[in-house]
Amino acid sequence: MALSGFWEDSIAFGLIYTLRQITDKPVWFVPTPLLALNSAEQHRLSRRLKSVDRGHFESNTAYQEFVENSARFWRDQLQVILLPQPVKTVENSLNTRLEYSVDSIKRLTLGRHEKEEHDADENVHMNPQYGQAVLDAFFSALDSD
Repeated sequence: MALSGFWEDSIAFGLIYTLRQITDKPVWFVPTPLLALNSAEQHRLSRRLKSVDRGHFESNTAYQEFVENSARFWRDQLQVILLPQPVKTVENSLNTRLEYSVDSIKRLTLGRHEKEEHDADENVHMNPQYGQAVLDAFFSALDSD
């Protein structure tokens, strides 16, 4: 699937497209983080990507190329600024560092003090430290604009 199809089929694209109908103010987009993988999972993912790309896959540049191409797409299509996943949270250009998924919380409900944590092996959702890294990157990017 082409990059444009990948993003155009996303919920984010539809939401930002609708937002663009009502405002021309700056919009920032933070994509979903990469999965958090242990070393065995990283190895399997790397092998699978290499087989798909007939051996031309370079893991140290794949994420960076994806980010650069995505940033161009969002800028050109909807005048949106893409805020990539903070570099310090990325490992091997393939996944989120494990420490950013440990102790992630399913939800906080107003009026309740209990936190419902994800299962220990859950690797999709990130923890407050990841959120802080994203906010730090966002405020740093705002300062540089």
